[in-house]
Amino acid sequence: MKLFRILHLSDIHIGNTYMDSEDIAYRIISDIESENIRGIQSVIVTGDIFEGGCGMNDGIISEAVNFFDIIFEELKKSTNIEKTDFLFVPGNHDVMREEDISQRWRKYSAFLDGFYGLLPDFYDSGDFSLLKIYNDCRIAFAGFNSCGLKKEPMIDEKLLKNIKIVDDAQFDAFGIDKKNLLKFMDTQTKANTFVDFGEITPKQILRNCREIICIFLESMLIYVMNEFSDSGGHFHGT
Repeated sequence: MKLFRILHLSDIHIGNTYMDSEDIAYRIISDIESENIRGIQSVIVTGDIFEGGCGMNDGIISEAVNFFDIIFEELKKSTNIEKTDFLFVPGNHDVMREEDISQRWRKYSAFLDGFYGLLPDFYDSGDFSLLKIYNDCRIAFAGFNSCGLKKEPMIDEKLLKNIKIVDDAQFDAFGIDKKNLLKFMDTQTKANTFVDFGEITPKQILRNCREIICIFLESMLIYVMNEFSDSGGHFHGT
C-alpha cells in the first residue's frame, strides 16, 4: 500500500479561540511548511468546530467556513486536494441544546453547506455520519456521530433529601442559610438541563460497515483474479 498522508484537526472551538481564527489557520499551514510535509491527501476534522456556548449566527458560520477555506486554498498550492477530501465528524460542542431535535444540527449543517456548497453524497444527511472511500489507495474512512443529548434535572432529588436531614447548626457554622438553600434547590429540581451522552446508533454502524465489507470483498476478488488468472481471465488451480 502506498503512503496516504492526512492532516488531523480537532477542537478548533470557533467562537472562543485563543487568538484570531485566521491566524490559527495560517499557523497550521506554516507548521506544515516548516516541517516540509508534502502531499496531504485528506484533512480529517474530529469534532468541536464551534464553541458550544457561542450560539448560532451568520458571523460564526462564516468564520468557521473561512477557517477551513484558508487551509484548503493553502494546501491546494502544493497538492491536488479537493474540498471533498475534507472530512468532518461532529463533537458535542457542535450540537445545539434545543428542545426540537430537528433543530439541534442546524448550525453544523449550515457550516457544511457553507464549506462544500452542496453536501457530498458520502455523508448521511440525517445523522451526518460519513463513509469516504479512496479506491485507488484501498482506504476507507468511516465517521460516526456519537453526540447525543438527554434531559436531566439540574439537582438530584436524592441529594436534596440528604441535605434536608442535615442539622441546621452545621450550615450555620459555614454561614449558610439552610432554608434559602433548600428553597433554591427545590426550584432547580423542577428545571431540566441537557446532558451529553455518547451513542453510535446501530443504523450508522450497519449502513457504513456493510458498505466497507462489500468493498473489501470486491477488492479481494479483484486481487485474486489478477494474481491467479491468466491473461484470458481463466483460473488455474492445483
